[in-house]
Amino acid sequence: MPAVLGSSPAARWLFPRQLQLEDYTDDELRRIFVRMVAENSFKMEQGPLGPFPRILAQRVGRGREETGFGNVHELRLSYGKILERHSARIRQRLSEIEDSWTEPLPDENLLTGQDIIGPEPEDVRTKSKAWKELQKMAGLEDIKTAVNQLLSRSKINYQREINGMKLLKTSLNRIFIGPPGTGKTTVAKLYGQILADIGLVSSRKVIYKTPGDFIGQYIGESETKTSAILDSTKGKILIIDDAHMFYHGAELGSDESDEFRLACIDILVSKIHNKPGEDRCVILVGYPDRMENMLQKCNPGLRRRFPLEEAFRFDDYDDNRLQEILNLKMEEDGIRASPEAMKVVSELLRRARDRPNFGNGGDVVNFLNQAKVRHRERMSKITDVEMMDIVLQPEDFDPKYNRGATAAERCRALFDGLIGFEDTIQRFETYQRIAENLRLNNKDPRNIIPFTYIFKGPPGTGKTHTARIIGQIFYDMGFLSTNEVIECSATHLIGKYVGHTGPKVVELFERSLGKVLFIDEAYRLASGGRNSFTNEAVGEIVDCMTKPRYYRKMVIVMAGYTQDMDHLMKVNAGLRGRFATEIMFTPMSPESALQHLCNLIAKQDIELLESEDDSNVSESMIMMSLFTQLARTKGWSNGRDMQTLAGVVTEYVYGNLNGFGQGQGGGLYITRKDLIRLMRDMLQQRMKGGLNELELKEVD
Repeated sequence: MPAVLGSSPAARWLFPRQLQLEDYTDDELRRIFVRMVAENSFKMEQGPLGPFPRILAQRVGRGREETGFGNVHELRLSYGKILERHSARIRQRLSEIEDSWTEPLPDENLLTGQDIIGPEPEDVRTKSKAWKELQKMAGLEDIKTAVNQLLSRSKINYQREINGMKLLKTSLNRIFIGPPGTGKTTVAKLYGQILADIGLVSSRKVIYKTPGDFIGQYIGESETKTSAILDSTKGKILIIDDAHMFYHGAELGSDESDEFRLACIDILVSKIHNKPGEDRCVILVGYPDRMENMLQKCNPGLRRRFPLEEAFRFDDYDDNRLQEILNLKMEEDGIRASPEAMKVVSELLRRARDRPNFGNGGDVVNFLNQAKVRHRERMSKITDVEMMDIVLQPEDFDPKYNRGATAAERCRALFDGLIGFEDTIQRFETYQRIAENLRLNNKDPRNIIPFTYIFKGPPGTGKTHTARIIGQIFYDMGFLSTNEVIECSATHLIGKYVGHTGPKVVELFERSLGKVLFIDEAYRLASGGRNSFTNEAVGEIVDCMTKPRYYRKMVIVMAGYTQDMDHLMKVNAGLRGRFATEIMFTPMSPESALQHLCNLIAKQDIELLESEDDSNVSESMIMMSLFTQLARTKGWSNGRDMQTLAGVVTEYVYGNLNGFGQGQGGGLYITRKDLIRLMRDMLQQRMKGGLNELELKEVD
């Protein structure tokens, strides 16, 4: 019985006759449908009390959970489809018996069971182009098995529905996740088309969308667009590529996402129910980490409708698979490559695999296209006639393909201008020779050459500069995909609240794949207590270093003061074992400081003028003493302070050009006496009056 809303006098005055009407029940829908059929002078297979009117009413009734369920309107839409199937069947039958005098004409007033509820799902795998295409692809056994299971279950449910039994739960919605270039979108389209061919959705159509089609530009537009798309794809296969773009919290470094995207997710959840008989299939395609992040942190209903446990996962291709793709692409383009060129491109792909968001098959195509362009440019310099038979050479894939063989020769040049680095130079020259000799003997040098380093020493001794050089050294050895160095401090690793530190460390490791990660002032990671965020950061670093995702796919350098770094190594038992290689950076000696200063001012065409009398020795002693005194001042930073002093000298010389003549080399000069005066001024500023008159006289 209809319920009257409002019991107070005011409510009765405002809404005197407002009624709330309930949706029709399945039995009521069945009776209405039987009446529709009778009014149109049709009869039904097995009669009005048979299974088919009941099944139709149940199917229509499942729409009650959706907003705006139309009751009789929905029934009329279904009746229209029944008449379409009936007409198609009659036409087909008449065309079959067109020339026959013995075959009886079909009863045009009879609605068969297949007219009312549609045909039984057909095994169209032998006819489906999409299934044949899927069968050609290597692997993908889980997807092929899923198709077989869906077909089998759909046949069982069809019969159970006729027999009035409860339907077996079958979810058509799926997630396809994997890195870029692994073919997940291609396979998702084939999978969707196969489901459509089988008839698991009524319209047998596949629709392809991206999040950009759903997201609006003003409040309320996202909801409207998403609802419209979902309503229009009822009875169809809907594929949403790059679905991770519905949530960009990970990109912003927070768990926040804008309301326009979240609105799309909320509507998806409200309209997708994952229940038996739901005439809808939605397939989400995206990157693994970002899809998992979205499913965990957005509307909880999203994960129930798209279980991660049932996701189809695509992994990065291994070396053999990449080689197969390369050979296939070259065969399609009608080109060849020399054996040496194949070795070079294999090494290029191996290095590229270490990068985040490696493009897999896409990167193979990119490398091949670049090689074809270089080959064309190279051949144009030799002949004006375009070569029909293209044979790619090593330099086509990588113009500097032999950098590894000459890396040891260039190593010393990378340290040019640095003084007192002979031991470090020899260390890395040795590494480069070892790597080259191991490769010549068909052995992998990655397991021999250290990928983790501790740099210990006072400030300004070249730790950061050396880390940048290491990037080039390891790139030349073929261990890294780029010579880039990601520089950070402990602050970039430490979170602000519980659960924030781990993701920050992982994000930094992801950025550093195929590169050098340089953590300056790393000793600050030892400043907290046992349960502090710094301790959590150290633990996360140790954990990441053991994972195959990062192990020996990046160079990690931690730098800081000697005693502080020794303390850091004691914070976590696994830290010392993972950073077994230490490089000491010693303070500059007075002689090295003077040499470094001369090198710096020489870049400005300034030379230190030698005295013509016997005062040269005493001036040298004074300068050495001043360098010693400066090194004892608080905050002295060796090379950086030498740059500061070089700037003072440059300013002084170029500010007094009229008072200077030409030096011995034809450039500008500064006398030792003037340099001593500038150094004493610098010392006085550093000491801030801490040096008494007697001490100043001793260094004069």
